[in-house]
Formats: sequence, structure tokens, C-alpha cells
Amino acid sequence: MNSIVETVDAGAPSFNEAFLAADVRGTWARVALVRERRDAAHPVQVLQYQKYACAEFPDLAAILRRFAESHSGGRVRRCALACAGFLLGDEVINTSLPWKLSVAATRAELGLDELAMVNDYTAVAHAVEQVGPEEITLLAGASARGGEGPVLVVGPGTGLGAAVRIPAEGRTLVLATEAGQSAFAPNTPREIEVLRILSQQMPHVPVEAVVSGPGLVNVYRA
Repeated sequence: MNSIVETVDAGAPSFNEAFLAADVRGTWARVALVRERRDAAHPVQVLQYQKYACAEFPDLAAILRRFAESHSGGRVRRCALACAGFLLGDEVINTSLPWKLSVAATRAELGLDELAMVNDYTAVAHAVEQVGPEEITLLAGASARGGEGPVLVVGPGTGLGAAVRIPAEGRTLVLATEAGQSAFAPNTPREIEVLRILSQQMPHVPVEAVVSGPGLVNVYRA
């Protein structure tokens, strides 16, 4: 997919000014008030946090407004948004979100000076380097974690998100994808039968139609 960052900036904020950080998926939106710090070990301080059910709100602006009205402090000028889907022009394309999302309209409605957006799994892939060995459970293969090789980040939820983190010459390169939209490719008679049934309900059967929360229901019904 296109890893596009949309920013609208109307002023240079101070380094430690608090800003909104939101992780928006198909089911839940997680919003926090955070502040950057000069501590390399703890670069971000979470001041307040709240989780919202997306389906209970008419749009993302309503969620962010609810959070902004509930937090203590002055006006928030900036927002960093990690969102499922990809940006086409000004609109986020995602079949899992319960409403349309326009970056410019959301910024204007909330009166923000700056709104930056990345794909949700781009953000997750960047966060991999912050995960310590004690927080990892090995599922299969040799127990080795050097951090020198590429890392594939995959997450089934309302959809199926994926991104690749590649260390390259002292910096991190993240390749965002819409791997969940690739075609479901069965290779057993039973899987082929599942595809046959699902193809009667949808013109394109993506991987996330079987590998996700809703996908469990699809497979059960099939």
C-alpha cells in the first residue's frame, strides 16, 4: 500500500507541548494525551488515555472531541493518528471503519494546527524496537533476537494488518502493506470449499475474510 503521511502544519510547536495520539482500528479507537521527552529510554510520557467503540460515534472527529473535552489542560494543537487503511487523496480507504474519514475535514472540525496520519501497522512496526526480550513469547523456531534482520508484523483483528520493518544503515525502513486484501489462496479441498461458499457472498475474497475476527464467523458459517 501507499505509506502516505498527511500533515497540515500551521505553526512550530515547542518540543514538550502535549499532543493527541490516536490508534484507530475498525472496532476501537484508542486516544491518549502524550508529551515528548528528552529521555531516550522513555521518549514519550502518556498523560491521559481512553478507549472508545468506533460504532458508537458518527465520525472520528466526534471521538477526538469527546476525549479533548474530558482531559485537563489547555488547547491541544497537534494530533498524530495511526489508522487502519490507506490514504487516497484526502480520504482514508478502509472497509472496516464504520464511517468515512477525511484528514483535512477532521483537522478543520477540531481546530487543530497539525494532523499527521500513518497506517496503523506502520506505527506498530516502528514500535517493535521498543519491545524488550522479556515481553516476547517464542511460538516456533530458534530463539534468536539480534534485531539485525527484517521483522514481519502481522495482526488479525477487525481486519488483517501487516507491515515489514527493515533495519538499514543506522535507520529503520518500514514498508506498509494491505496484505489482508490479497486474495485468499486455498490449497486443500476443505479450504477450496470455503472459498467457493464465500465467493458467492463477495466478488473478491481477501485473506482477511478468513483470518480476522469477522473471518472466524465467515469460516464457521461456511
